[in-house]
This record gives sequence, C-alpha cells and structure tokens, in this order.
Amino acid sequence: MKIDSKLLKKIVREELTVQAISDTVGEDKGEVFGDGGTARMVRSQLFRISKFAQSLHDKLSDNDELPEWLQSKVAAMVDDMDEVHGHLDHKMHTHNEDGDHDSGAIDSVVDLIANLHEE
Repeated sequence: MKIDSKLLKKIVREELTVQAISDTVGEDKGEVFGDGGTARMVRSQLFRISKFAQSLHDKLSDNDELPEWLQSKVAAMVDDMDEVHGHLDHKMHTHNEDGDHDSGAIDSVVDLIANLHEE
C-alpha cells in the first residue's frame, strides 16, 4: 500500500487526536477560565434559569400584557446573560484554539517526510 501525502496527513491528524483524547481520558480537571472557583454552582443556577425561562415562555402568549417593570427585568437579564455568554464563549474559543493542532505544521511535517522519501 502506497502512502501519499493526503493519507499521511490523515494518519498524523488521527494520531494527534488519539493522543489528545488519551491524555484527557479519566481526568476531570475541568477547564480554567479565570480565578474564583469551580462552575458547579453556576451550572446549577444556569439550569434553574433555563427551566424557569422555558416554563414562562411556554405559558405566555405574544398578546399578553406585562408591566413595564417586568419587561425591564427581563431585558436586564438578557443583557447580563449576553455578557456572561460572550465572556465564556471567548475564553472557551481561545482555549480550544490553543489546544488544536496546527494544520500548517502537520502539512510541513508531511512535506518534509515526502521530500526525504523522494531522495
């Protein structure tokens, strides 16, 4: 079986993925997105928020009249959740990028191997 550069790149990527998975299997360290403690309480609170929000969403109709103070509270919650989501989403995205394997580096290694094979 001949291994061309496309197949070699696939093999290298798969091996790096297997290595990354094996490095984390059995570990439940969690991700670090800042100081302050674990996300256990926040996860519990987010679950409650989503449960309450879904329940109210299902009970309300588009034509229901609601007091302004209530609409203001919901608007403030949306702004707060938007900030929390934006912060954590950015941190998670940045963290994941740091752990990803650089496709360009893989291509360079494969090209180097292919050049050695040709010599």
